Amino acid sequence: PGKYEVGRAPARTELVVLFAGRETRDGDVTLQPGGVEVTWLVRDLSGGELEGALVSCGYAYARTGAEGRFSLWVKPGNTSVRAQAEGYVESDAQGIAPGHVFEIYLTPESVLVGRVVRAEDGAPVAGASVFAQEGSGWNGGGPAITDEGGNFRVEGLKPGSYRAEAYHDEAYGSAAESAVLGLGETSAPVTVVAHPAYLVEGTVEIAGGGACDGGWLRLEEKAKSTRWSEIEPGGAVRVRGVLPGTYEVHLDCSGYIEAERYEPVAVVDASLRGLRWEVRQGRSIRGRIVTAQGDGVADAWARAEPQPDPSAPRGQTTAGWSETT
Repeated sequence: PGKYEVGRAPARTELVVLFAGRETRDGDVTLQPGGVEVTWLVRDLSGGELEGALVSCGYAYARTGAEGRFSLWVKPGNTSVRAQAEGYVESDAQGIAPGHVFEIYLTPESVLVGRVVRAEDGAPVAGASVFAQEGSGWNGGGPAITDEGGNFRVEGLKPGSYRAEAYHDEAYGSAAESAVLGLGETSAPVTVVAHPAYLVEGTVEIAGGGACDGGWLRLEEKAKSTRWSEIEPGGAVRVRGVLPGTYEVHLDCSGYIEAERYEPVAVVDASLRGLRWEVRQGRSIRGRIVTAQGDGVADAWARAEPQPDPSAPRGQTTAGWSETT
């Protein structure tokens, strides 16, 4: 289930929402002419070629052959390519297509392992989502789901210092110390002590009918870290491991605008279910981007920002962006 971009027609991109247990048919995809072929070579740090690595450029995918080579048809111009393989950290490379031969070097992965236990009795916490957060905030990994013994294994990490965080419907915990990982190193087992926390669950609906099929919900409490959760198809949203407190609610639903204010979510001593938040239809600004000579500019980006009204300093504002075709 999820929201997928399935075609890029001359005028717009269509989004198809897939729901669990349902089949979606009659989707038409229009391919644009003018693609160019580019070739790449994927190696590990020692210089050896990697067979079977998954390489992607936008929505184009390929697997490397026996010599670590592959090719893709892409749009001409500045191109970014990403490669991943089992046992290695994802990496990318940029260049101009056609004409540039890309070489991507993958680093052997580091791994963070450990166990999540309850603070009150030391019992293992099964089904918790564990993330590895790097000190700079730029790198991380997960989620890894704990097994019946509370054990986890977060793979695909770059060398660095990582702290494990665990989220469960009824618990939240963070490791007391960070684990320093070298190149291709697996950590000694770390212990994450999880304290009582709660689940916040609800739906994001559209004024006048319908549900938000994709976006983000943010719970914000000044004394605690901000919590994010993705809005699922049908508008369902679940925030796990929320600590007691009073949280402001903010929504980001593509094509829709959040209310000026939502009732704060007060988490005390129990999970909250059945909550509802409403968004309303946004308006569109349509136009054309041209050169000084009046020629249309393809593949440009436009951004609209509201101008503040001096007479209404607390007025609500929104911003948005769009891709021209």
